[in-house]
Amino acid sequence: MSKEKNHSRREFLRKAVSLVAITAVGMETNFLKPGRLLASNGDQALGIYTVDLTKYSALKNVNGSVAITIQGAKPATSIVLTRTSATTFEAVNRTCTHQGFLVGTCNASSQRITCPAHGSQFTAAGIVQKGPATRNLPNYTTHYDAVNSPNTVTIDIPTLSVGAQDLTLDPVLYQNFPNPVRETTTIRFTLGYASPVVLTVTDILGNIIAVLNDGELEAGEHSFTFDASIWNSGIYQYHLNIEGQVLTKQMIITK
Repeated sequence: MSKEKNHSRREFLRKAVSLVAITAVGMETNFLKPGRLLASNGDQALGIYTVDLTKYSALKNVNGSVAITIQGAKPATSIVLTRTSATTFEAVNRTCTHQGFLVGTCNASSQRITCPAHGSQFTAAGIVQKGPATRNLPNYTTHYDAVNSPNTVTIDIPTLSVGAQDLTLDPVLYQNFPNPVRETTTIRFTLGYASPVVLTVTDILGNIIAVLNDGELEAGEHSFTFDASIWNSGIYQYHLNIEGQVLTKQMIITK
């Protein structure tokens, strides 16, 4: 890429990516500082998220861990931040790679992150250890300067895909067709960026009866077929989970 095009691209990203905020459960919203905007691979814009350690008492101790939700990123991102030594931190995505449930924080005793839904366990760095999950949690780069900035940690988190797709395109989940359904139905959705995607169908009580996708998908339109013939008449829901951002619609099964 020429220097002129690369400069233009960075200028576009600078204008496209706005400041976002970190919100922690029970904590006030902290506004974040802008930072480097282009990942090393040139394919994604980066948000630079600053964590004020003085606001998280758990992070004062080694093996202390907190859950933080980043509002405004695309896709919305929830992370587990763990202090693994006096000078190092690990930040991983909270969306379990098995069925998309949110994992808990890292246990100080076991030094494991656990998914409460099915028991999958991961290290603080997101490496899968046991359970039905077979893929690691996405890990984000952290920066910590114990000498010059002992009370802050910054985290690089990709926020937008850059390419032919519109940077502002949010995911869209369409109504299944046909609906009501007797035999099979098609569920369609559109992604504006490549992302891990979990597509599930649940009964009215929220029990998962089918997992139609659990893995990375490219930007664009996708469709999956759901076999409704073995299920009783009633109202069901299907859920599109994109790294913690969940879209839901209802379908009716009739016999």
